[in-house]
Amino acid sequence: MHLLPPNGREKPAKAKPGLQELDRYEPNSRVAEDEMTLVIAGVDWSPFHKSLRLQPNVWFVSYANPEKKNDIVFNFTFFLSF
Repeated sequence: MHLLPPNGREKPAKAKPGLQELDRYEPNSRVAEDEMTLVIAGVDWSPFHKSLRLQPNVWFVSYANPEKKNDIVFNFTFFLSF
């Protein structure tokens, strides 16, 4: 995401190569221990040319319910624009 300053004349700021996200989800506020938390962390990397992007990342899903086990997902995305 690129943001322009208030005057709109300067170049947009460059995006940071690292990415992270934290989400909390509660599907039903009347039920106890149904919340889940999602944490995503990764890197947006262009090793050769700006049209090729490699995005390795890891997803960690945590559940409030002790009967459910937490999940870890490793993901690797290749993005090519032409």
